[in-house]
Amino acid sequence: MEKKKSLFGVFMNGVITENPTFRLVLGTCPTIAVTTSASNGIGMGLAATFVLVGSNLVISLLRNIIPDKVRIPAFIVVICTFVTMVQMLMQAYFEALYDSLGLFIPLIVVNCIILARAEAFASKNKPMASVMDGLGMGIGFTLAITVIGCIRELFGSGTLFGMQVMGAGYEPMLILVLAPGGFIVFGLVLVVVPFFIIVSTSLQDRNVNVFSWWPERSGWDAYELVFTSERSNILVGFLNTMWIVVPSMLVSLFVSGLAAFAYAKLHFRAKKIMYAVTIATMSIPGTVLMMPSYLWYSIIGWAQSPLPLIIPGCFGSAAAVFFFTQYFSGIPQSLVE
Repeated sequence: MEKKKSLFGVFMNGVITENPTFRLVLGTCPTIAVTTSASNGIGMGLAATFVLVGSNLVISLLRNIIPDKVRIPAFIVVICTFVTMVQMLMQAYFEALYDSLGLFIPLIVVNCIILARAEAFASKNKPMASVMDGLGMGIGFTLAITVIGCIRELFGSGTLFGMQVMGAGYEPMLILVLAPGGFIVFGLVLVVVPFFIIVSTSLQDRNVNVFSWWPERSGWDAYELVFTSERSNILVGFLNTMWIVVPSMLVSLFVSGLAAFAYAKLHFRAKKIMYAVTIATMSIPGTVLMMPSYLWYSIIGWAQSPLPLIIPGCFGSAAAVFFFTQYFSGIPQSLVE
């Protein structure tokens, strides 16, 4: 009974606890590239699952035979074998899906999820546990990219699994079927689950220290404490932040924009040298300047005031100058004149 529970725990570890996409953030290339539709997500996920289970099983069986010094090349050979099998099967029986996934089928070989599980788990555990680990990780990966594929297909094309879902008057968000849309959806989905955990934890009884997805006894005590306690005084902190950040940010953008326009559209001596020096300051770590800045602010009497947080930022940002310069450079000179 204990063995079954342990195997189930290994399986659920890949599905939820250490989900390779949402928790470990592995395999992001196929996650963004092939999830233009839900069917692509399922196809890629199942292909990766087959390779995960097969390679984990073989590597676990050979874990005491493969020399430690050549284990990585050996793992890759095993993975390549199963990827070739998947590629040939898909080409023979699922030609449409094979054409849709294209290059990303052979690229399963270098999927970091598969090699990571081979190195971290299969090479150190028994075959049955390795199979359950591969199955859990594969299903977790499949569920993750299918969810992303559903979102992108639904809002990007108005369909779901190829069937029209949105009405005839729906205007598709075409960016969602492009690579930037995949990155945006992936980032948003990554944020949703932690945000849900934050909200559920904030509603939990303060005397309960055990995590649960939704508390049995929920209440607003934490919010009441934050907004009414004299110790937290969150409103004062918010106003202080606005007073320090907003003026500095607005002035910084204005100054950076002026400098960038000069670098992009005006001609003057030593322009390239000055621009190179400006961009070079981006390579200086902030921690290097921390102590010298504090000593200088102490000498001029600013150490106990908010001025060090406001005034330096008003002189612009090298990063903002760089991006503004790139933007201004794309504007035709005739339009400027």
